[in-house]
Amino acid sequence: MKMKRRWNERTRLILTLELAVVLPAAALVILSAWHVKHIQRDRAVEAAFQRDFSQVLAISEKHFNHRAFELADDVRSGFPAPGNICSETLDRVLASHPYVAHVSLLGAAVLESLRQWGRGCG
Repeated sequence: MKMKRRWNERTRLILTLELAVVLPAAALVILSAWHVKHIQRDRAVEAAFQRDFSQVLAISEKHFNHRAFELADDVRSGFPAPGNICSETLDRVLASHPYVAHVSLLGAAVLESLRQWGRGCG
């Protein structure tokens, strides 16, 4: 009686696929997870991350403030004096600078001008 062969071409292909692809990929995932856990435990690395994040945050805040002051100065030059406010002037400023809808960033003089706006052209 002839023995059946256990290993045919299909089973060899599946075994090769498991050994060549799945096993190294699983090992890579496990080693990556272990490495991340190891880095998280290292306080020096965490402190370096925190310092870098704080520095990047400070630089971004400086850039943001610089840009905001540029936009505010641009609008201030075109904004009328507190005594000369009328609706046409404000409409023209708002049409040319739509980001000024929240005028409270521009200061007390602008807020006073907006309070006088309802009184008409002065």
